[in-house]
Amino acid sequence: MSNMSLGVYRNVFALIVELDDYEGETQLQTKRATYKEIQAWVKQHYGFHVSNLSISQTKKLCGLVQYEYKGFEGAEGHYIPKLKPEKEAAILAAFRWFGLI
Repeated sequence: MSNMSLGVYRNVFALIVELDDYEGETQLQTKRATYKEIQAWVKQHYGFHVSNLSISQTKKLCGLVQYEYKGFEGAEGHYIPKLKPEKEAAILAAFRWFGLI
């Protein structure tokens, strides 16, 4: 039989599962994945490159960006490409893999 509970610390959620006859240690992920790690993971699993801009746009969609800056929306006269659905899905999978969402 197992006992499950949800642990929350700031903006980190953790599912805590206690199994009978198992004594292990509990570790929360404290290291955040870097853009290069996310890019490498997507390249390995999906076979295409994602840009820093694509990762930033996906972070903003997920609410992982805690600050606003004018450059993200695009300055006057600058074109910011729309995020492709397949790249967004791959980045979201990487976020899940690294425990960001």
